[in-house]
Amino acid sequence: MAEEEQSQRNTRLNKALEADVEDRRMLRKIESRGQLYGFAIGIAGLIATVVMAFKDQALAASVIGAVDLVALVSVFVTGRLANRERPQNEVKKS
Repeated sequence: MAEEEQSQRNTRLNKALEADVEDRRMLRKIESRGQLYGFAIGIAGLIATVVMAFKDQALAASVIGAVDLVALVSVFVTGRLANRERPQNEVKKS
């Protein structure tokens, strides 16, 4: 009887661990996709800035460049702050 309960408990724990591993794998995939998209947006903003500068549109180039830079920096800063808070939340759940 006790062996059967232990076996069932181990089976449930293994399934929970497998689900957790799969969740983390999907999260890494989503995060890497987000980084790729962020890089593409940053490059697009840089290209738009350079094109506007070559067309003698200094004001437009400045605005596009500044907005692009501020947006990227703010995303990385908020992402870093969120990563600092994440381990504390995981410890509380355990």
